[in-house]
Amino acid sequence: MESINYYDHFFNSNKINKETAYTLGLMWADGYIYPKQNRVSITCIKSDLDDVSSVISNTAKWKTYIRKAKGVRKEQLTFMIHDKNFCELLTSYKYVSKKYDSACKILNIIPIELRKYWWRGFLDGDGCIYANKNYQVFFTSALNQDWTFINYIPIKLNWKNVKKQTSKGNYSRKLINNKTDCLALLDYIYDNYENDKIGFTRKYAKYLEVKTEKIKKFSGKGYYLNKKVNKWCARIIFNNEGLALGYFNTEEEAKNAVINKRLELIQIK
Repeated sequence: MESINYYDHFFNSNKINKETAYTLGLMWADGYIYPKQNRVSITCIKSDLDDVSSVISNTAKWKTYIRKAKGVRKEQLTFMIHDKNFCELLTSYKYVSKKYDSACKILNIIPIELRKYWWRGFLDGDGCIYANKNYQVFFTSALNQDWTFINYIPIKLNWKNVKKQTSKGNYSRKLINNKTDCLALLDYIYDNYENDKIGFTRKYAKYLEVKTEKIKKFSGKGYYLNKKVNKWCARIIFNNEGLALGYFNTEEEAKNAVINKRLELIQIK
């Protein structure tokens, strides 16, 4: 395989572009570095990574692998590179110790105007957006995460710190639970999304739900398996009115039909 100068491509401030900034953010959330195997990978649900497959592919010569779904788990997609130099560089920027170290070092080399893409990648991997009765945006990480890098978001926000140790796992969280701050953060992260289309579609759809007037509400998941015909039915409730989208062969097709229709219906103020 042709050698790639990963320092120049990923870590040179003059060469970083929006695709590499986004990929570095997603890697902070869902990237895995194995120094002993000289391996770097990004693994997410396939339907999500399909949205940004071309973005990641444009940053380096990644190989891809699909992990078939088992039980209730969804099919996963992995992007992988075997390269000692890349592993060592990512290690030096705290990607191996990210469960407790801060992301300040990597954010420092990303140009200010491109940092929103790093945050978009991090939100796609380790962030959640709720727009139901209450509004919430939060990032979740390991229990002892150093969250000082949250200060690199250029907006003053009312963050809440959450730490929990449970039988199912321990975690820490940076959370916002008022609509004004949620919208301010998401407006920053999704600035220019309409043109660049970088990011998970389902997360962007949630942002639009926060952005719209409260009366414009969707209810229900929007798709289900019709056992009589053995097909997935997509039907959404929008402003208390039903809208049938048809039958689909797979759950993924039905879900995408719902997402796309909701994006079409929502009008951004």
